[in-house]
Amino acid sequence: MIMGLAAVNLSISAIKSRLTKLYKSKKLRSVVISAIIAWVSMWVWSVDRSSSPATRAALSPILNLERLGYDALFALRGLRNEEVDPRIVIVPFDRSSEQSLNASWPLPRSIHAKAIENLRADGAALIVYDVIFSVKSNPVDDRALDAALSKGDVVLAMRIDRDQSKLRKSGEFPYSDDALKIDFERNTREGFAEAPFDDDQIVRTSAPVATFQDKPVPSLALAAYMAANGIP
Repeated sequence: MIMGLAAVNLSISAIKSRLTKLYKSKKLRSVVISAIIAWVSMWVWSVDRSSSPATRAALSPILNLERLGYDALFALRGLRNEEVDPRIVIVPFDRSSEQSLNASWPLPRSIHAKAIENLRADGAALIVYDVIFSVKSNPVDDRALDAALSKGDVVLAMRIDRDQSKLRKSGEFPYSDDALKIDFERNTREGFAEAPFDDDQIVRTSAPVATFQDKPVPSLALAAYMAANGIP
């Protein structure tokens, strides 16, 4: 019996000695500290997008430090224009566009239809149209746009609206009217266009997928990638 207790004591002593060595190990301390930082960062990230303004306000110093860290890392990294695919062309609508078209925003859908047809004629393999057409305009313009969207090479923007509690969602999808036989979704793909702004009105993250009515919905960028690569 005495020998058995002695063996147990020796085993406990050996375990304590090994744990002490592990605790003093710089590698182990680094791993533990890294794990704690990662856990805190994940927790803070989830709080940053919490539905409770009071929680965000209470933790604003930590959140601000985290954001400053992101900003500093991107500033140190600098721009990476060489990583932008040269085949991607952005066609903006600005003040000069209004002057040349003699029209202000929102434009008649017949102009959008003409723009899509011109892009197609200029050789665009895929047209990603960052405009939400969720309501009807006049039937003539709606039919013109419906015809321009019929080729299957356009990705349209949609929106997922969330209330403050984020418990309910409503969607703004491309317009359709069965009676007029107009359906902007029929031959297009859709992706949500909204970006998540932080409290200081800067976008630091992107969400490639959201859920709407328990179904995954891609972002506009992801929908474009999927369309360009033939991914259903």
